[in-house]
Amino acid sequence: MPSGALRGLAIDCQFRFTGLLARITLAAERHYMDAITDLGVCFRFGQGVQRDILQAAELFMQAAEESGDVVAMGNLSDLKDELQLMAEQGNAMAAAYVAHTEKYVSVISHV
Repeated sequence: MPSGALRGLAIDCQFRFTGLLARITLAAERHYMDAITDLGVCFRFGQGVQRDILQAAELFMQAAEESGDVVAMGNLSDLKDELQLMAEQGNAMAAAYVAHTEKYVSVISHV
């Protein structure tokens, strides 16, 4: 495939993802828990948005607390080390999330 075609394909994929991200965001604003978890994944990995671990943790926490979303709990558990490092560097919000991740680590280990 010529490089111009690859570039066109990449632009098409980005356009499609941007539309998908808009729909996920709208669904999350309407409190659909799967969408809140999906939006958290976007923030966790910087997919279509600026990477923001604290925003991801907040979204995962919301989905875990409000609906018991196991995927959100797993993602929050996976962020524990990164949040711990941020907390050790003086980030108070990260420290608050670290306290909550403990209960999800134990829940996930039993699933």
